[in-house]
Amino acid sequence: MNAETRLLRTATNNAHAGTDAAVHLAHDLIDRAAKHLEVSEEKLRKTAHDAEQAVKVSLRAARTRSLQAGDSAKNVLQSHPVAALSLAVSVGALFAIWFRGRDRSPTETVEAE
Repeated sequence: MNAETRLLRTATNNAHAGTDAAVHLAHDLIDRAAKHLEVSEEKLRKTAHDAEQAVKVSLRAARTRSLQAGDSAKNVLQSHPVAALSLAVSVGALFAIWFRGRDRSPTETVEAE
């Protein structure tokens, strides 16, 4: 084997060694990144699950409060029907006055007076 051939083999072996080292380093980097991503995914799933549970609890509490408010209003209406009717008429009259005043332009209001 001549010197050129030995030099070529040495260069080729060195190139392969460098490539092998780079491939090994890349695989190691990918493996470490995958482990970090796996941990992050687990944390994200747990956080999402915890948030879902919190929303369910809040929804149940809101439903309960809504039903209680409805029952309370029903009890007031049944125990004081005259007062409830008077309140409804008063609120209706206030809305009528308010909306009637909004339908008029400022010039119509002045002309009416």
